[in-house]
This record gives sequence, structure tokens and C-alpha cells, in this order.
Amino acid sequence: MDSKDTEKAYKRLSYKLRKLYDGLCLELEPMTKTSGRKQTLEKDFINRLRASLRPYFTWGLFTGEKAPIGPSPTEVLEKLSREETAILGFAFGMTKEGRPGKSNEDIARVVKSYLKYAKWNMVFVQWEIADALKNNQIPRDHVAWPPLFKSSEIKNSGSLAKKLHYSEDPMVAHVYRNLPENTKNAISRWAGWSRDENLLWLADVLVYGLNDLLHKPKFHLGIPEWVELPQLKRDLSYEVRELPHKKNELGKENKLGQGQAIRVNRFILESLFPEELAPGEYLSSVNVLEKVMGKIKSAGIKNVIVVANPGHMYRCYELVHKVGSDMHVNPEVYIADCTKVRYDRNSAQSWTRSPLAFWEYDILSRSREVVLKQILDEWHERK
Repeated sequence: MDSKDTEKAYKRLSYKLRKLYDGLCLELEPMTKTSGRKQTLEKDFINRLRASLRPYFTWGLFTGEKAPIGPSPTEVLEKLSREETAILGFAFGMTKEGRPGKSNEDIARVVKSYLKYAKWNMVFVQWEIADALKNNQIPRDHVAWPPLFKSSEIKNSGSLAKKLHYSEDPMVAHVYRNLPENTKNAISRWAGWSRDENLLWLADVLVYGLNDLLHKPKFHLGIPEWVELPQLKRDLSYEVRELPHKKNELGKENKLGQGQAIRVNRFILESLFPEELAPGEYLSSVNVLEKVMGKIKSAGIKNVIVVANPGHMYRCYELVHKVGSDMHVNPEVYIADCTKVRYDRNSAQSWTRSPLAFWEYDILSRSREVVLKQILDEWHERK
């Protein structure tokens, strides 16, 4: 399908979805005019449902309303030069091997365009964009990295230490060889002690060693490519995870990016030790914002320029306002020109491969959030 056919197809889809939305509003409107306590709850629910759906017919498929206009190039230069404006980049998908992919590479280019005026210490991004930027000048605590191990995620430290010390499996031996010397020494000492020894101390030692290993960009080279990484299954979609190839496109050793290494190496360890290690936390857009908003507040930032995939933009814009308000940070929020940011049909995440895939996923996901909130509200009312 060429670009003209694609444009016609989306126009037809836009028209049908707009009719669907208008029809929904007409059916719901009488329900918002009733009175009484129960009816008030229903009215609030309906209004929240309509509010959650509306942006996708305005900022996305339907052209009746435009996104807020960001500052002009002159205003950007003025704001950034005063160091009171942050650049906030939201990732969108990645490859099956955990590389940034087309969407995040495009987002990184937009971020770079603002760095003609700003300093790297005013940039806050997710790790996929940091990897795409290939620059270590961004302060490390301004990047939302994949999660490291926590002591609470070591389900059985004794079993893990025993496997690392005694196993003859070549993959387990590869893990053990790559641990720091002090961790290996501690495991060896524990192996000679009574099994009644305090395992809390052992869990802390193991976490230190495993987290050191996560940052090794060539660790995966010692793992056979037939090893299957744990897959992510969500209610409405899925994410495919694959072990990176040993060689890159140029035939050289495939050295991983900083964030990719943490992500891939953790999945390898979770695959090798499923009974000992718990899966890491999935970082949503809200989780990312909560991690960086405190830094934005302490830096006295007054303006935020949001850089994101066009379909994801409304969600990001809305969340910056919501999380900022919850944390008593209320910067002016502007929208970067991201019209050239592409979708990646080869993305590992099914919901980021096309505009239609994302709108379908996000409309259903946001509607479900509203329904669940309504159920919880009514449950608290009954209590």
C-alpha cells in the first residue's frame, strides 16, 4: 500500500471512528442528566470515560483539534539559555533484541535538535533514547534505566549461591566467572559455613554481584543463542524478547548499549535462575515520570518540552501535568515537533508497530483504567 492509499485508508477510519465516538456521546448524554447519589456516580464515570476516549479522535485520527503549540525557535532559545527548561523524552517501543529501534532513534534526533541551545544536564529521557543518543553526557540519574536487582527479588539466596558455586553447567559457570571477585569470595565462604547462616547478608552480596554483571556489554556473548528469554505477556498485547546476535551488521562483536545491556543481561539471569530470581518491574510512563519529576523540581525547572511519538504525545502531555500536580511541580508543558517520528513495524512491542495498533491498545487500556477506578470508587463507598 503506497502513501496515498494509506492516507485514504486512515481518512476512512477516522470518519468511522468519529461517528462511533459521536454516537457514544449521544447515547451517554441522557445518563449524565439524572440526579441522586447512584446516578451521580454513574455520571462521573461516564464523563471520565468520554474524557479518556476523546483525545484519540482529536490529537490522533480526527483533525478537529490541534495539540498545544510549543514555543517558537526564538522562545526555545531564550528559555533554554536561561536553564529553566527541561527536555523530557518518552521512549516508544524497541527491537526484539532491546536496541532502541526506529521510533526511539527519531525521538533522539528531536532531542539532539534542542541541544543546539540546551546543555545535556537539562535532558531527562528513558534508557532507550539514551542508548540511541550514544552519549554519556546526560547525568546518569536523569535517565530512567531498566530496573536493577533488589534484595527482595532474590527468592532463594541459598539455592542461587549453591548453584553458582557447585553447578557444572557451562552457562552457570559463565555467570560465576563474570561476577566480581569479592562476590565470588563471599559465595565460597558461605559454601563452607553452616546452612543456618544468615541469608539476608548473602542476598545483599548476591545483589551487588548480579547488578555489577548487568552492566557488562559483552556478557551475552557467552550465552548460546538458543536460550529463550522470558517473554512479556500483557492483558491486551505482548512483547517479544530475543537474545542479541553475537555479531553486528558489520561482522564485529555485538557490544550492547548501556540500557540494553542491563535489560538483556537481567533477562538472561532470570531465564537461567527462574526459581531463584523474580522478574523485574515493568516501567510504565508514570513510573518514568515519578523517577525524574523530583529532579525536575529540585532543579527549579519552569518549562518542560515533551518529545514523544505523535500517537503517544497526548498521554505523555497529560501525565506530565498529572504527576507534576501530584508532586507539587507545575511547569509549563510544551510539545516538540515530532511529526517525523516514525512507527516501527519491527518493534518488539505489538502496540507500537503502527498508529492503528497503538490507538486500539491505548483506547482500550485507558477505558479499562476508568472502569477499574469506578469499581474501586464504588467498593470504597460501600465500605
